[in-house]
Amino acid sequence: MKKILICDSGIGGLNVAARFFRPDAAGDDAEIIYFNAYPAVGKGFNAMRSPRDQEELFRIVLEAMTPFSPDICLIACNTLSIIAQRLAAYYQPPFPIQGILDAATKKMTDALRRNETTPLLLLGTATTIHSGFYQQQLIRQGVKRETIFSLAVPGLATQLESGIDTPEVAEKIAACARQAKQLLPEGTKKLYLGLCCTHFGFASHIWEREFSAVFGAKPTLLDPDQWFGGNAVGKKFRYVSRIPFFGDGQKVMTQFFSGSAPEISGALATAQADPRLFQVPEKFFDKKRG
Repeated sequence: MKKILICDSGIGGLNVAARFFRPDAAGDDAEIIYFNAYPAVGKGFNAMRSPRDQEELFRIVLEAMTPFSPDICLIACNTLSIIAQRLAAYYQPPFPIQGILDAATKKMTDALRRNETTPLLLLGTATTIHSGFYQQQLIRQGVKRETIFSLAVPGLATQLESGIDTPEVAEKIAACARQAKQLLPEGTKKLYLGLCCTHFGFASHIWEREFSAVFGAKPTLLDPDQWFGGNAVGKKFRYVSRIPFFGDGQKVMTQFFSGSAPEISGALATAQADPRLFQVPEKFFDKKRG
């Protein structure tokens, strides 16, 4: 049976894992191993002091995956995919890896080629948006520069892990919609939202609701979670993480997948943190470092 390891810094990539357990899934039978690479409570990759530190820590994470003997590692995280591209210049793990960036770029390009004048608003973490990766790739594919806009939404991924339909999440997304109104051309109604963070897909209905309220029309969501990773049929699921769930995250995610992917829901209900999964050198997060 094929082993597919899905990696994310947090639990947003569970949306990618769920694809393999849908009734319409096709392909070879697979064991899906979910590897939560979030380093430590309150210390995520986006909080690290330098790109080189991010690369060094992700190398440690990749080395910790080796005992699982994956046939492939799907990096279902925009931030980690960007870090992996930089790391590839001098390190390769003993198994193939595939990041979500190229798959997401292709789908966004296809959508914009069909509707060349419709603005695209890229939404993601600070690392993803400030890297400029999507903007650069889309322009290389012939997308008009003037139709591409971007907005970082720091903190939303962590909020979604603790709860989806909460006032805090709704206000965060509503504030994002208000910012977008100021950013986009006057009179914009039809709009693509590029969800460049796997966590953001949990709140699809909130993005649609809040942006509809501000723009007067329902946006079209471009969510890479729904097409990344190829074809396989999930037969087993395993969840591993060195940190516990944030807040009520374990309960929230168990309930979220109870209908669509009961294999995932069952595994999450009994999941326990394993701090030995990989080591996190404290120096990476030492605020006193120059």
